[in-house]
Amino acid sequence: MELNDGDWHEGFALKLFGALRLIRTLWPFLKDCGGSVINISGYFGKSPAPNIILGGAVNAALENASKALAQMGLADDVNVNNVVRPGMTMTDRQRELLV
Repeated sequence: MELNDGDWHEGFALKLFGALRLIRTLWPFLKDCGGSVINISGYFGKSPAPNIILGGAVNAALENASKALAQMGLADDVNVNNVVRPGMTMTDRQRELLV
């Protein structure tokens, strides 16, 4: 496995921790107005692939956190959803992975 601890920390910091920090900051405002949170996670969070292990793990964690936040949001009138696997955008990275 080529990923080191720094890669894992960076991967989780960018997507999972970034989303959680934003939600935590905005929660009081969302609570006041009955707002909504929509998180987007990728395909490999549900169906892991060896060449996308980090992305899959981060997306799975975001899906799990979204489910827990949705339950917490019931008491605060905050709706939390996770859009799962909206599909791939064909980029150079996607082409590289599909080869």
